[in-house]
Amino acid sequence: MHTFERCERLRSRKLLGRLFQEGRSFMAFPVRVVWLPLSPTERQAARFETNRAQVAVSVPKRRYRQAVVRNRIRRQVREAYRLHKHLLYQTLEHRNLDIALLLIFVGKETPTFDQLTDSMSKLLHYFEKMPVNDPATA
Repeated sequence: MHTFERCERLRSRKLLGRLFQEGRSFMAFPVRVVWLPLSPTERQAARFETNRAQVAVSVPKRRYRQAVVRNRIRRQVREAYRLHKHLLYQTLEHRNLDIALLLIFVGKETPTFDQLTDSMSKLLHYFEKMPVNDPATA
């Protein structure tokens, strides 16, 4: 369960495009979270398998010119997500919700791992506190 497998990565260009157009977002500083609830047919088309979420991580090239720095931040965000995803999956299972998730790093400085861990905790609290009959989940 504490792995980040290929089937958990968001790779569909269609779904990424929809995330930017129709997705809901919130800030869990230093990460902006964009998410989109999916229907069972969309879930099957995106090859979710047994997972409740597919995730993509983005670090803007405009702010971090060096690929080495971007890749390090991306790895750190993925690791923080990986360590907390089982809690997210429990919440999504409880709400019977499947989502596509995009984590965009928006901080101006290179983050510490503790900052990213706090950000993932905020992400979890958002989905826990979300009303069950939220129109976005229907």
